[in-house]
Amino acid sequence: MRRARHTVAGLLLLGACSRESLALPPGWTATEATAFQRQHETDTATPTGPLSTVGSHYLGPGQSLILGVVDGALVVDPPTAGERVRIEVTDDGARCLEGCGPLPVEVTERRQVSFDRFTLGLSPQSGTLRVLIHDPKSPALSAFDGLVWFPVDPAFIVPARWQPDAERPSVDLSTSRGLTKSFVRAGTLTARVQDHDITLIGYQAGPEGTLLVPLTDQTTGVQSYPVGRYLEVSVPTEGPAVLDFNRLTNPWCAYSEHYNCPIPPKDNQLALSIAAGEKVYAAH
Repeated sequence: MRRARHTVAGLLLLGACSRESLALPPGWTATEATAFQRQHETDTATPTGPLSTVGSHYLGPGQSLILGVVDGALVVDPPTAGERVRIEVTDDGARCLEGCGPLPVEVTERRQVSFDRFTLGLSPQSGTLRVLIHDPKSPALSAFDGLVWFPVDPAFIVPARWQPDAERPSVDLSTSRGLTKSFVRAGTLTARVQDHDITLIGYQAGPEGTLLVPLTDQTTGVQSYPVGRYLEVSVPTEGPAVLDFNRLTNPWCAYSEHYNCPIPPKDNQLALSIAAGEKVYAAH
């Protein structure tokens, strides 16, 4: 019995020491978090950012789209001949037949097409081709007066243990448009925040080495965006990962209905308030 008690005590001590060994890497400060927020505001308000998005088309196999400019407005199926963009989607994929260059091009990854004052963003999405229409004169962009943030708090910058998923399975997350998007379940992040032990799932959603962590917390639907928020996390090459919740941002759907945003899964629902990062967008 005594030996068993010693074993349990040893495990508890090992766990405590293990937690204490997680040191925050250099460079993760309130100043850096503030700089990130300022840059995110700039990115949100670019001529091809979410505030400039005034239209969208989601094309499935067998569908096509012709766009032209008439009296300064971008219209579908323009009545007169002239410069235009023509796109079609078949079972073999998407092609831009006119307006994307001197020759037809396959659309296998994201690309932008300049057309008059507009920019078209082409992107394969959930078995469809998404065509976003950006207008630098959009009312939302003209009215933009900054984002709303919780005060930057160093207490919400914490080290996290990164546990890669050896199988890296492909999983489908539901989206804001009632569709699904496939992501690679890359692994888990465990940390201690505000006296709570948390575990979050990280998904491969972009460049190798960058994780998307979509989550909800007790501010969701109250002070922060009702669907949830996103955190990007760098996969560490050594040492711990870092969760800087001051860098939590709203999905682009918070600014425009034309986006197809993954909804945070139940596994990433936190039972504590993360009073850090971006709040509800005032114009939403």
